[in-house]
Amino acid sequence: AEHTRHDPSGKGSDCMGCHMPEVVYGIMSWHPSHHIRNPDPSHSARYEMPDACTLCHTGRSLSWAEREADRMWPGRDREDFPLGPEFDAPEIPRALISGDAVYRTLAAHALGRANPPEAEVRTLAQPLLAFTLMDNYPNVRRTAGLSLAALSGRHDIPSAHDPETTRRSLWASYLTRTAFAGAPALGWPYLPGGQPNETLLQTWKAHREEIPFAVGE
Repeated sequence: AEHTRHDPSGKGSDCMGCHMPEVVYGIMSWHPSHHIRNPDPSHSARYEMPDACTLCHTGRSLSWAEREADRMWPGRDREDFPLGPEFDAPEIPRALISGDAVYRTLAAHALGRANPPEAEVRTLAQPLLAFTLMDNYPNVRRTAGLSLAALSGRHDIPSAHDPETTRRSLWASYLTRTAFAGAPALGWPYLPGGQPNETLLQTWKAHREEIPFAVGE
């Protein structure tokens, strides 16, 4: 606990989880990186890449992670944190919509985990995963569908290669659902009443850098 500033029995004290997070994709699953580094949210913000803090705390922003890292490890080596409103939004939901194809796939996977530290993620992530079923990359859609099924318990989630009209119909059904009224204050893309904010989601989507990737399997 003196080193990690986390509960020794919890995920925050797992050496590989912090220093070798699962950010390598292959064989239709995610694997630990072989690059050992200290968590640095400012580096992640600057270079649009995943970081260990928000891959665990999927409901939190990079600016939150930076503040917490400064609090827990004062005097740590780090880069200057870039300014921008996007870093105040929960990073993994933002990456699900705004990231490149590989980061979007990782975000879709991370949001489907069973017991996130922020319990509201299980509810708030579901409409965003439904929105992601219309992604232009089949593997992003596939991963989003698996996570949505895991979180919702539904058995009617369209597959990645189902017609777009079928996938869009599921998204439309989520547009009228009330998820969590406090979501906008936490930076999630929801209206004050708790419904998904499609306008904001489209704004996030417009910030993608659509670099071509071959996301295999």
